[in-house]
Amino acid sequence: MTGDAARLERCAERAGARVFRDVSKRRSRRWCSMTVCGSATSPAPTRYGRGR
Repeated sequence: MTGDAARLERCAERAGARVFRDVSKRRSRRWCSMTVCGSATSPAPTRYGRGR
């Protein structure tokens, strides 16, 4: 694959229901949108929210 096709990824939260173009530098993006899918599974709220 080359070009844009090589950057197509499946959203980790939706079990492959959504496909997005990963434009991150290291191709490490996991969700189609942080507000839609990523916020539900992101460890940040539990890691930084309680006990501080």
